[in-house]
Amino acid sequence: MTSLRQRLPRRDPGRSVATMHRALIPGIINREPEESLRNAWLGDAIMNLRLVVPALLLIIAGDPPMSDLDRLQGTWVLVAMEREGESVPAEDLKDGNAVYEQNNITLREGERVRRRGIVTLDASRKPKAINTWDRDGPYEDQTVPGIYELDGDTLRLCFGRPGSERPKEFTTKTPPGVLFCTYKRKTR
Repeated sequence: MTSLRQRLPRRDPGRSVATMHRALIPGIINREPEESLRNAWLGDAIMNLRLVVPALLLIIAGDPPMSDLDRLQGTWVLVAMEREGESVPAEDLKDGNAVYEQNNITLREGERVRRRGIVTLDASRKPKAINTWDRDGPYEDQTVPGIYELDGDTLRLCFGRPGSERPKEFTTKTPPGVLFCTYKRKTR
């Protein structure tokens, strides 16, 4: 025969002494303490699982995938450009970059701002669609339709003129594409 002290559960910081003793009272009265302790333990185990399982699922799932707009954030260096079917010489691209901050884009040549605009993306289209609404520059207050491809640290963009059809390919050799740019992400 075991003593009452041996049958009492260890002190659980999450449960009061009164709660633990109440779990024992039916067993003491009915002379079935083992069953009473087993039921109390089982209830605690189920409650703990209800808390732990969702937390584990969140940890396993990880962060949600980043949107293309999130992946665009930062500075991109211009490495190649084609304009109306002709390649632009590398020396003309010197210091060209695009800075994405939230949905804003700033095109720069060194420290000089060439154009600013607002970007909207539609990643569900094939090829993926981009629109820029230019706040200044030659297309001020107009929307420029384009397509984009984001592959790791490489960004390819092809634009038509405002009011024209959206390009279907990454080239300006066939209309409606008039500007095709390739950027590389700037590393620190």
